[in-house]
Amino acid sequence: MRIIEYFTAENKEHWLDEIKKSDWGAGQFLYQLLRDNRLKEAVGETALVPMLVDGDELIAFCTFAPLDDIQPTDLSPWIGFVYTFPRHRGHRYAGILLDYAESLATVMGREYIYISTGHTGLYEKYGYEFYTMAKDIEGEDSRVYRKALNVNGTARDRRYENGAGWKAGIVEAARKGVDMTAYCGFSCNHCFLGEWCGGCRSVFNCCSYGTLHEKGQCPNVECCREKGIDGCYECGELDECTRGFCQPDNDGAGACKAQAMFIRRYGKEKFFYVQDKLHETYDFKKTQKILGQNAKEGLKILEGYLELTTERLILRPWQEEDAQSLYQYAKDPEVGPAAGWPVHTSVENSLEIIRTVLSEPETYAVCLKEDNKAIGSIGLFSPTQSHTAMAEGEIEIGFWIGVPFWGKGYIPEAVRRLQQYAFEELGCQAMWCGYYDGNEKSKRCQEKCGFIYHHTEENKPCPLMGDVRTEHFNYLSKELWVGTGDGSLSRTKVGRDREPSPVPGRCSNEENTDY
Repeated sequence: MRIIEYFTAENKEHWLDEIKKSDWGAGQFLYQLLRDNRLKEAVGETALVPMLVDGDELIAFCTFAPLDDIQPTDLSPWIGFVYTFPRHRGHRYAGILLDYAESLATVMGREYIYISTGHTGLYEKYGYEFYTMAKDIEGEDSRVYRKALNVNGTARDRRYENGAGWKAGIVEAARKGVDMTAYCGFSCNHCFLGEWCGGCRSVFNCCSYGTLHEKGQCPNVECCREKGIDGCYECGELDECTRGFCQPDNDGAGACKAQAMFIRRYGKEKFFYVQDKLHETYDFKKTQKILGQNAKEGLKILEGYLELTTERLILRPWQEEDAQSLYQYAKDPEVGPAAGWPVHTSVENSLEIIRTVLSEPETYAVCLKEDNKAIGSIGLFSPTQSHTAMAEGEIEIGFWIGVPFWGKGYIPEAVRRLQQYAFEELGCQAMWCGYYDGNEKSKRCQEKCGFIYHHTEENKPCPLMGDVRTEHFNYLSKELWVGTGDGSLSRTKVGRDREPSPVPGRCSNEENTDY
């Protein structure tokens, strides 16, 4: 015999049919709640249905949930729907399930566990004491029993040890195939209670914040479901939100918003990448303490983990505060037009470019270490963003730098750092880089960084400049990059192995120029 849990069981349809076989009205009601997916709505998000089974046969079952039929109440948690099939009665099998629920409640830090019943003399056998009379949801009188769980001794130690193992199994099963990005923006994989909670998208949501609310449902989860969005990071009201975890008096409100803002800008993949880095540094302390109270400052802390450095440079995400620096160099007619984008006309124009174009993931401001001010831009582009036809696992790089910094080797230094990042951390297999006919500075820079001529595309529209151009493409495979180590390759011509893309591709203001 063994205990399994209905919501995390592999064959729920079978066990639902087994519950249906019970000859008890309450058992049939439980069957209907499970069939209609309404049990958690009735008794709480963390509701479980422990089942004692022998092979494929169901012997006994019960529920373990924040609420039962005594509502409203501050008492929690509850054991309910306790049932043993007739031919297995007399062996105290119900006690095995009670002990299971008691053990889970013990590791969850509960002081008491409760049962609502009309029986007398049954639960006393298992250490329960009559506590009070109460009205159930039908208005009927019900006897409430409780059992103290924090009494020191071998029984408590045994419950704690068993409960820890049982709960770990439930959490592991609940997390399978589940998105561990919390609706509010936190990472359930990086929560300090992660090993005890399946996450707010799983069937076993023990979020330390969510459980404070009615039926264990976090207000942020309710709000997102009402709006039909994946999470707070998709909400247009995020910046001004004061709901749920974002309540101003919540010490984690700023950190919550910072993480949601980060996901909105960089996506979930980068979010988990940064969380891994963050918690390597802070050894899984509470994220809200790391990121502080101010959402924008917290966002900058998170973005700091996206920084790449070289001997002389910092490559970091663009900030709105960079608008003045961007305008200073992007207004020069020697920079943008050669790369396919017009000169910037004002600081406001540059700010809008930061918000729309330079906010894309894997787009970095090139900054000198001495003052961390933006002097150029460099970025990586996926196949869907690229100028040319690329396979999955390949990526394109584009760059430019302000005229006062030409000839100092800053861009080759930045390119080599992004090559290392793309090949070693992103798992890319090849990198492309292109330049328009006549842009000799970009051509020489690419050759210095190991790129090899691949093909030319003629009569190519350049939408931002409103003209048609010839574009040359260079290529660097991971194998060649690994073979040289520093990007210094001989100039070997490589033939094109597939037709050019019929789609012109992107031509934006962070494309390649120099140097």
